[in-house]
Amino acid sequence: MRDYAFSQTMRLNAFQIESLAKKLINEMAEKNIVSFREGKDKAIQRAIELIGEDYQDEKVLEDEVNKALDKLEAQGTEGFDRHKMFKMMKKKMADEKRMVL
Repeated sequence: MRDYAFSQTMRLNAFQIESLAKKLINEMAEKNIVSFREGKDKAIQRAIELIGEDYQDEKVLEDEVNKALDKLEAQGTEGFDRHKMFKMMKKKMADEKRMVL
C-alpha cells in the first residue's frame, strides 16, 4: 500500500464537533423545531456522538476504497488516475451502503 491515501472527508477536531452540535441544537431549539424530553444538554451530547460516529463510518469507507484502489493499481491499469477513481468509487460504495456523504 502507498504511503498516502486520498480522503475527501472534512476533518474536524473535538472542539469543532462540539461547537457544531451546540450550534445545530441551539438553532433548532430557537426555531421551535425540536423539543427535548431529557434536556438540551443531553441532546447536544447525543449530537456530538452521532457526528463522531458518522466521521468514523466515513473513515472506514475511505479505507475500503483505498484498499480497492490499491488492488486496481497493482494490476497496472494504464492511465490510472487514483484521485478521480477515489471520488467515483467512494460515491458508488457509499450509495451501495446507503450512506449519505
